[in-house]
Amino acid sequence: MQVLLTAAVIGLVAHYICGQAGPAAIVIGNGLALSSTAVVLQVLQERGESTSRHGRATFSVLLFQ
Repeated sequence: MQVLLTAAVIGLVAHYICGQAGPAAIVIGNGLALSSTAVVLQVLQERGESTSRHGRATFSVLLFQ
């Protein structure tokens, strides 16, 4: 639900505010909504927190999404 809502909001912003065409706005919204997983995992690894309790919990939530 969160990914769909985020993709929709970003897509609408890309379409109405940035002037992107409908299909391009959909691609932009989906790409940015899904990219958070990669960014968060990289930050956890850089901080050495990927094996900590909250790091594993965060990874579980990202994997579920």
